[in-house]
Amino acid sequence: MKILIQDARILPMTGEGDEARGSIAIEDGVICQIGEVDTSFKADLVVDGSYHVALPGLINTHTHAAMQYFKNFNDAETNLQSWLQSVWSYEAVMSDEDIYWGSLSAIAEMIAGGTTCFNDMYFSVPETIRALQETHMKGTVGLTLFGDEQESRERIERSLHSLLNVKRESKGLIDLTIAPHAPYTCTDGTYRLAAEVARDHDLMVHTHLSESLFEVEESKKTLGESPVAHLNSLDSLHSNTLCAHVVHTDTHDVATLKKQNAAVLHNPSSNCKLSNGIAPIRRYMDEGIRVALGTDGSSSNNTLDMFREMRLAAMISASQGTPLSPYEIVEMATKTGAQVLGRLDTSGTLEVGKDADIILVDTRGIHTTPINNPYSALVFTLASCDVSSVFIRGKLVYHSKQFTEIDINTIREQLCLHWESMKQRVIRKRRST
Repeated sequence: MKILIQDARILPMTGEGDEARGSIAIEDGVICQIGEVDTSFKADLVVDGSYHVALPGLINTHTHAAMQYFKNFNDAETNLQSWLQSVWSYEAVMSDEDIYWGSLSAIAEMIAGGTTCFNDMYFSVPETIRALQETHMKGTVGLTLFGDEQESRERIERSLHSLLNVKRESKGLIDLTIAPHAPYTCTDGTYRLAAEVARDHDLMVHTHLSESLFEVEESKKTLGESPVAHLNSLDSLHSNTLCAHVVHTDTHDVATLKKQNAAVLHNPSSNCKLSNGIAPIRRYMDEGIRVALGTDGSSSNNTLDMFREMRLAAMISASQGTPLSPYEIVEMATKTGAQVLGRLDTSGTLEVGKDADIILVDTRGIHTTPINNPYSALVFTLASCDVSSVFIRGKLVYHSKQFTEIDINTIREQLCLHWESMKQRVIRKRRST
């Protein structure tokens, strides 16, 4: 199919000065022309891009999609540990169908907010994959590990082969990571095993790291070193390691992350909500450490809104006296996100030959007039509700602020039904113990 996006303000994210007013031609899901489009290109579908900014789809590099049930819930907890204990009591009763509908809800929310790819870590991975396949969303799913090496090995033996098959058959839409949850929930053996399996199958490792001060202090008390230093001692920090949060680090940790070329996945909303602090992102970037942006799960955010995440990331960096430029923020949410997930060959920028993962953002609102600097507008004044159209590999999945294939009313209804059922299951479980 041939599609033409006409008369847009194009921000390809190939460089801060790179901008064009023109059109984007798409054929068979791939960008074939950009800027000036040859008149010989005959489109099957023409989308009006007037008064819109066209840019690469946003990439949410750290989330737990199926946690949609925990929005606006348990928000009085003041630290990560007590929050986790509460959430885990509900996760213990979740069914595969709960996870499927939670994942569908998350994908719908992300698409409506301009996200075209996300990196997930959760249970019952086949259910998240099922939701991905039904929505044409791009996703990197984690084979999540908890506990000791034996438990992790059994989980890998049960799931890895089928997940690798899904990855291969999806032709780039779905990717896979090995995802040991965190140093405080996984043994050393699990981390060594994760690194070994990732190396053998050319996969990335996705983990939480140095998220809270409590985690870091406990690590130093029990192991005599920080979580970053400890993972490095296990040969578990490499260029294929995706480290979520990384809020509390010292000079040695920063040097280690830089030396090993590990990536940091910055989740400012979650870090603030759970009182974990503010990650020194400017310092990381100045040291050449790759930093991408994520929302974390809905329960610790409470949205999957990358526009809110960009704005907060900019605000808190400025509050520290180490401001990130608007272009750097948008780059974190697009190009760098694709880079750290190993998708830069096909995503993250608008270039000929890349997948047409494109969003159109309506700039006509009074809240964003005048635009002046388009990157500043994307970070500070435009919002997820201004996203009008979303293409994923050339498929128009959201147009004129309406889903083209997703039945959002059914998803909303099923999410509420499953949440009520889950709460009853928790009550019954508590009464029986």
